[in-house]
Amino acid sequence: VLAVLASKSFEQVIHTVTTDFAVMLDLDMVILCIDTNDEKMRLQDTRGLVVLPEGEIERCLGAGKRLSVRGDITGEKQIFGAGASLIRSEAIVRLNISPVTPPSLIAFGSRDPLRFDAGQSTELVTFLACVLEHVISTWLDIPE
Repeated sequence: VLAVLASKSFEQVIHTVTTDFAVMLDLDMVILCIDTNDEKMRLQDTRGLVVLPEGEIERCLGAGKRLSVRGDITGEKQIFGAGASLIRSEAIVRLNISPVTPPSLIAFGSRDPLRFDAGQSTELVTFLACVLEHVISTWLDIPE
């Protein structure tokens, strides 16, 4: 949380989440995903930021669901890309940045099939997502 709050630019927020979080949280992958058919977004070349086809977040999480925690799985190819075959457990959290921004999520992936499981407590990962939502909305300067 402190690393995200200390970011000096939006790009640093993205870097912190997609690169530093994996090291800090002892994970194999941390990915930010945006769900949109906007062609301009598809042209973005940002490591750790994945543009999903419209509707993919609903498919992954289910309608209105905030969080999915699964163990002993193979990672979602759409989210983890070429690294999906390495992912054996995941926590996926919907990010509610703003009513005017496209749907988005943060995905935490681990090679350890027991790292995440459906019976796990999720308060801390949800808190981290809430902080990230706030920081992203601040950097994007979204009108209220």
